[in-house]
Amino acid sequence: MKRKIILLLTGLLCLSGLKAYQYTNVYTDGSVVFRLWVPPTTQNVRGLFIVLHQMLEEPPLDSLVRLACSVEDIAIITMSSSTDTNVFKNGLANLASVSGMPEIQYAPFMTLGHSAAGIYAKNLGFYMAKRCFGIIQFNAVDYTAPSGYTMSGIAGVPFMSIKNMDEPTGDNWIQARNSMVSNLRSAGILSHLVSQPGGGHFGWTDFEARFISLFIQKAAHYQIPYGIWAKTGLITLTRMAEADGWLADTTITTDPLVSPAAYADYAGIKANAYWFFDYDHAKTWLMLHRQEYQKVSQTVTQTAFSCSNPWSDCLPTLSLNGTNPVNFGASASSGLGLEYKAYYGNFTVSGGMVYMDAARQGLNVTNRDWVTISQPGTSNYRYAETVARVRVDTSGGTAQTISFTDITDKVINDADFPFTATASSGLAVDYYVVAGAIEKSGSNWSIADFSVPVSNVAIHYGQRGNGTYASVANTTGDWDYFNITNSRDTQWLLFPPIPDKVKTDPSFTVSATSGSGLPVEFKIFSGPATIAGNTVTLTGDTGVIVIMAETPANNSYKGAKKVQYVNVFSTLVSASAIQHKGNKMKVYPNPVSDVLYISGAAGATVYLINEQGAVIQSVVIRDSLAAINISQQSEGICFVRVVTADGVTVKKCIIQRNS
Repeated sequence: MKRKIILLLTGLLCLSGLKAYQYTNVYTDGSVVFRLWVPPTTQNVRGLFIVLHQMLEEPPLDSLVRLACSVEDIAIITMSSSTDTNVFKNGLANLASVSGMPEIQYAPFMTLGHSAAGIYAKNLGFYMAKRCFGIIQFNAVDYTAPSGYTMSGIAGVPFMSIKNMDEPTGDNWIQARNSMVSNLRSAGILSHLVSQPGGGHFGWTDFEARFISLFIQKAAHYQIPYGIWAKTGLITLTRMAEADGWLADTTITTDPLVSPAAYADYAGIKANAYWFFDYDHAKTWLMLHRQEYQKVSQTVTQTAFSCSNPWSDCLPTLSLNGTNPVNFGASASSGLGLEYKAYYGNFTVSGGMVYMDAARQGLNVTNRDWVTISQPGTSNYRYAETVARVRVDTSGGTAQTISFTDITDKVINDADFPFTATASSGLAVDYYVVAGAIEKSGSNWSIADFSVPVSNVAIHYGQRGNGTYASVANTTGDWDYFNITNSRDTQWLLFPPIPDKVKTDPSFTVSATSGSGLPVEFKIFSGPATIAGNTVTLTGDTGVIVIMAETPANNSYKGAKKVQYVNVFSTLVSASAIQHKGNKMKVYPNPVSDVLYISGAAGATVYLINEQGAVIQSVVIRDSLAAINISQQSEGICFVRVVTADGVTVKKCIIQRNS
């Protein structure tokens, strides 16, 4: 298990390019700002990850979270504040329009809300439960149904709560655990709790990123049909029953009293245990918590500001001016290096230093900013953090103005173009790209690769002042707006299915071919294996390896990707032996035109695979029968792969319709 867990971090290291720009599109109705990011190799969006920005902007920008979204073709949408469902739906419709991706309007969604926004994230799951494939509350404990609803309203909707060990607000993590058991698990809600040792209210850690990314990938994989996109209306999710998952003891500070197990085999009280999607999910949750709780604690302190509590302004108040970094006088008791994060945008972090930022002044409703100072931890030390709420006032002096030449609309292959913003003072101008697939290099802007038909760009400028000149920021109406059209063709990527493995098998190679002839890179998102080039090495554990083949974009083609899921068993039973043993399993009708039925092998996972080897849908057989709707699939050959605890069997099927 240790090797498998380490793999989740390698995804974070190898895909830093996913943060090349923050968002592809933006829409605002004047009160709520909606921003959209679509993975650069996604051709059709399967689902949405809705992040409600409260005091934390890292989750939608994290490389590992974005890798999970890339694997499952999940677009990320951030909302600047909570709102009613009509404004929410209108925001999605407008993002669908400006991006040219119609499925954004109707796609299934998962919500994440931090702090008070966690209540809205949970409530939205109740209000639109048929469309919701997961709920994440981040340092917000509200496990009750909104007025007019009962807990059965989110039956079948997976629910993850993060309540960190040193979180100072409301219930502590032990109270959160007890509340989850009494309110959610006792009602059969598919829920579990995550708690970062040393974590507080504001920090963002690799530990949290691993759990959120895994939750996104598992929830999408098990529930959202493959090969079907919500371009004209809602699609039906494939819900997991409580009995389809795994359970684990809620004990995390010491070894559990009961080992994690499949629901039917769990030896403890099922209603008192946390629920997980599968073996990988449950084992990873337990091992990561046990590793963290066995580490030595440390503390982080700062001496530059006097703070009575995390919710009050610290002293002194700063004035927005100058180019020097803010010195917090911070240190960790371990002597290790520190990291800084700022949440409302009055500061920017560059090169491990904190600077005041005029370009984001006026974008938020407050001139106060929580700056979190953290030590991320090591193999020996736990994560630790402290926070200072610092007020930043505009600075006085001689008034100055910002001028810029409007940027005309672009096409994705256009050459670099100049940064034209200047201040009447002659001082350097700060900039912030609210949305748009562009990057600044020297004195020019360059266009980055993106997959949507249109990326709409919005740039905000500001100048900090210097004591002589007053600070200034341009207003919303003066933002620099333009569109970039994506004229590149899509390309196909052939990534053949990989046979299931036994955990003692030797290393094996994988191969894929791109329609453009561009090189293909392989990445492992999760599972009991490592990869070097195209050689996969098993780690000796069982589970499911999630492998992504990815080819980049060039001036003619958009990027593309394919994913394969490889089961690793203790022993592998041949297809003929399974069919003989499980003689009652049937796949019918065959040929099929609309609905394919699989009977027998209760509890097995069934994958429908197209002729190119891509998994297009997966279901779990319940009560000895599963149905797969293939009415929107193209005619041709398909394969049904049935995975049980005993092994795997594959059956050929034909999709055929009358002329």
